[in-house]
Amino acid sequence: MSIAAIIAELQTKLAGLYGETVPCSVGMLKVPEHDKPPRVIFVPTDMLYGPAKGPGRNPRPLATHRQQFTVHCWDYDRQKRGPDFDFDAAFALVLKVEAALLLTCSHFSASFLKGGWEKQSWAHMGMVGTPIVVIDVPIVDGTLGTAVITNVHGTTGLEGSVEPGPSF
Repeated sequence: MSIAAIIAELQTKLAGLYGETVPCSVGMLKVPEHDKPPRVIFVPTDMLYGPAKGPGRNPRPLATHRQQFTVHCWDYDRQKRGPDFDFDAAFALVLKVEAALLLTCSHFSASFLKGGWEKQSWAHMGMVGTPIVVIDVPIVDGTLGTAVITNVHGTTGLEGSVEPGPSF
Protein backbone atom coordinates (compact mmCIF):
# COMPACT_ATOMS: atom_id res chain seq x y z
CA MET A 1 0.00 0.00 0.00
CA SER A 2 1.41 3.37 -0.98
CA ILE A 3 1.47 6.44 1.24
CA ALA A 4 -1.16 8.07 -1.01
CA ALA A 5 -3.43 5.03 -0.56
CA ILE A 6 -2.90 5.14 3.21
CA ILE A 7 -3.88 8.84 3.28
CA ALA A 8 -6.95 8.20 1.06
CA GLU A 9 -8.11 5.40 3.39
CA LEU A 10 -7.37 7.60 6.40
CA GLN A 11 -9.58 10.33 4.90
CA THR A 12 -12.46 7.84 4.58
CA LYS A 13 -12.06 6.65 8.18
CA LEU A 14 -11.71 10.24 9.37
CA ALA A 15 -15.01 11.17 7.71
CA GLY A 16 -16.69 8.42 9.73
CA LEU A 17 -15.10 9.61 12.99
CA TYR A 18 -15.53 13.32 12.29
CA GLY A 19 -18.96 13.33 10.72
CA GLU A 20 -17.83 15.33 7.70
CA THR A 21 -15.23 15.05 4.96
CA VAL A 22 -11.95 16.57 6.07
CA PRO A 23 -9.60 17.39 3.16
CA CYS A 24 -6.31 15.50 3.57
CA SER A 25 -3.24 16.01 1.42
CA VAL A 26 0.38 14.95 1.25
CA GLY A 27 3.22 17.22 0.27
CA MET A 28 4.93 20.42 1.09
CA LEU A 29 2.89 22.75 3.21
CA LYS A 30 0.89 24.70 0.65
CA VAL A 31 -2.44 25.98 1.87
CA PRO A 32 -4.32 28.29 -0.49
CA GLU A 33 -4.89 31.71 1.02
CA HIS A 34 -8.66 31.36 1.19
CA ASP A 35 -8.88 27.79 2.50
CA LYS A 36 -10.65 27.19 5.75
CA PRO A 37 -10.48 24.47 8.37
CA PRO A 38 -10.86 21.62 9.02
CA ARG A 39 -7.86 20.44 7.02
CA VAL A 40 -5.11 17.82 7.46
CA ILE A 41 -1.76 18.10 5.66
CA PHE A 42 0.95 15.41 5.85
CA VAL A 43 4.34 17.04 5.26
CA PRO A 44 7.17 14.50 4.73
CA THR A 45 10.20 15.28 6.86
CA ASP A 46 12.64 12.39 7.35
CA MET A 47 13.26 8.97 5.83
CA LEU A 48 14.44 6.43 8.36
CA TYR A 49 15.21 2.73 7.86
CA GLY A 50 14.97 -0.37 10.01
CA PRO A 51 15.17 -4.14 9.82
CA ALA A 52 12.52 -6.18 8.01
CA LYS A 53 9.29 -6.76 9.92
CA GLY A 54 7.05 -9.78 9.41
CA PRO A 55 9.43 -12.18 7.62
CA GLY A 56 7.91 -15.17 5.88
CA ARG A 57 5.37 -13.20 3.86
CA ASN A 58 5.17 -13.09 0.12
CA PRO A 59 6.56 -10.81 -1.23
CA ARG A 60 9.38 -11.08 1.24
CA PRO A 61 10.20 -7.90 3.23
CA LEU A 62 13.88 -6.97 2.95
CA ALA A 63 13.89 -3.92 5.23
CA THR A 64 11.52 -1.29 6.58
CA HIS A 65 11.18 2.24 5.24
CA ARG A 66 10.12 4.46 8.14
CA GLN A 67 8.56 7.60 6.60
CA GLN A 68 8.27 10.49 9.03
CA PHE A 69 5.63 13.21 8.61
CA THR A 70 4.66 16.35 10.46
CA VAL A 71 0.86 16.27 10.30
CA HIS A 72 -0.76 19.71 10.36
CA CYS A 73 -4.26 19.34 11.86
CA TRP A 74 -6.07 22.65 11.44
CA ASP A 75 -9.47 23.36 12.93
CA TYR A 76 -11.47 26.09 14.67
CA ASP A 77 -14.52 26.51 16.87
CA ARG A 78 -17.46 26.88 14.51
CA GLN A 79 -19.49 28.65 17.23
CA LYS A 80 -16.74 31.28 17.57
CA ARG A 81 -16.62 31.17 21.37
CA GLY A 82 -12.94 32.11 21.60
CA PRO A 83 -9.37 30.77 21.37
CA ASP A 84 -9.82 28.18 24.13
CA PHE A 85 -12.51 26.53 22.04
CA ASP A 86 -10.31 26.75 18.93
CA PHE A 87 -7.82 24.65 20.87
CA ASP A 88 -10.52 22.11 21.77
CA ALA A 89 -11.59 21.81 18.12
CA ALA A 90 -8.01 21.37 16.86
CA PHE A 91 -7.20 18.92 19.66
CA ALA A 92 -10.29 16.84 18.80
CA LEU A 93 -9.14 16.74 15.16
CA VAL A 94 -5.63 15.65 16.21
CA LEU A 95 -7.11 12.77 18.24
CA LYS A 96 -9.36 11.70 15.37
CA VAL A 97 -6.47 11.79 12.89
CA GLU A 98 -4.39 9.66 15.25
CA ALA A 99 -7.23 7.15 15.68
CA ALA A 100 -7.93 7.01 11.93
CA LEU A 101 -4.23 6.51 11.18
CA LEU A 102 -3.91 3.66 13.65
CA LEU A 103 -7.03 2.01 12.19
CA THR A 104 -5.73 2.51 8.63
CA CYS A 105 -2.23 1.18 9.33
CA SER A 106 -3.31 -2.19 10.71
CA HIS A 107 -1.17 -3.89 8.02
CA PHE A 108 1.78 -1.63 8.70
CA SER A 109 2.61 0.25 11.82
CA ALA A 110 2.28 3.87 12.72
CA SER A 111 3.80 5.53 15.74
CA PHE A 112 3.63 9.03 17.10
CA LEU A 113 6.88 10.63 18.26
CA LYS A 114 5.83 13.98 19.64
CA GLY A 115 3.79 16.98 18.63
CA GLY A 116 3.24 20.64 19.20
CA TRP A 117 1.13 23.72 18.64
CA GLU A 118 2.70 26.13 16.22
CA LYS A 119 1.37 29.42 14.93
CA GLN A 120 1.09 29.10 11.16
CA SER A 121 0.98 32.20 8.96
CA TRP A 122 -1.64 30.55 6.73
CA ALA A 123 -3.95 29.64 9.64
CA HIS A 124 -5.98 32.86 9.70
CA MET A 125 -8.48 31.27 12.09
CA GLY A 126 -8.37 28.47 14.64
CA MET A 127 -5.32 26.49 15.75
CA VAL A 128 -2.96 23.95 14.21
CA GLY A 129 -1.79 20.86 16.08
CA THR A 130 1.30 19.20 14.62
CA PRO A 131 1.83 15.59 15.70
CA ILE A 132 4.89 13.90 14.23
CA VAL A 133 4.14 10.40 12.95
CA VAL A 134 6.25 7.59 11.50
CA ILE A 135 4.61 5.14 9.09
CA ASP A 136 6.51 1.89 8.54
CA VAL A 137 6.27 0.51 5.00
CA PRO A 138 8.02 -2.74 4.05
CA ILE A 139 10.65 -2.69 1.33
CA VAL A 140 9.83 -5.93 -0.47
CA ASP A 141 11.60 -8.38 -2.73
CA GLY A 142 10.42 -7.55 -6.24
CA THR A 143 10.71 -11.14 -7.46
CA LEU A 144 7.52 -12.91 -8.29
CA GLY A 145 6.30 -15.35 -5.69
CA THR A 146 6.31 -19.07 -6.25
CA ALA A 147 3.21 -20.91 -7.41
CA VAL A 148 1.01 -22.51 -4.79
CA ILE A 149 -0.42 -25.94 -5.62
CA THR A 150 -3.92 -26.18 -4.22
CA ASN A 151 -5.20 -29.46 -5.73
CA VAL A 152 -3.27 -32.24 -7.45
CA HIS A 153 -5.92 -34.98 -7.40
CA GLY A 154 -7.54 -35.66 -10.77
CA THR A 155 -5.24 -33.37 -12.76
CA THR A 156 -2.64 -34.09 -15.39
CA GLY A 157 -0.55 -31.09 -14.48
CA LEU A 158 -1.17 -29.50 -17.89
CA GLU A 159 -4.34 -27.58 -17.07
CA GLY A 160 -4.46 -23.83 -17.27
CA SER A 161 -2.05 -21.85 -19.39
CA VAL A 162 0.56 -24.57 -19.84
CA GLU A 163 1.09 -25.33 -23.54
CA PRO A 164 2.71 -28.56 -24.65
CA GLY A 165 6.04 -28.00 -26.39
CA PRO A 166 6.96 -29.17 -29.89
CA SER A 167 7.39 -32.90 -30.40
CA PHE A 168 10.52 -34.22 -32.07
